Amino acid sequence: VNERAAAWYRRYFELLRGAGIEVAVTLYHWELPRWLDARGGWASRESIDPFVRHTVAAHEALGDLVSEYYLVNEHVCIVFL
Repeated sequence: VNERAAAWYRRYFELLRGAGIEVAVTLYHWELPRWLDARGGWASRESIDPFVRHTVAAHEALGDLVSEYYLVNEHVCIVFL
């Protein structure tokens, strides 16, 4: 976990919540690690465990500030591209 990034998002989400804005998080938006993409990307079952770890880490670091989670953004592009 990038602690500096998590701290930045925590401050950002706190400001949003303080302004009455609900926080929704997309867990995947085109940031699949290159090494995982080289092993088949989303078509490979090897992508499951790293994504689960990423999801759990995001929830543990920021979950108290997040109202809604989305697994992917632009899922049609991921499937067809």
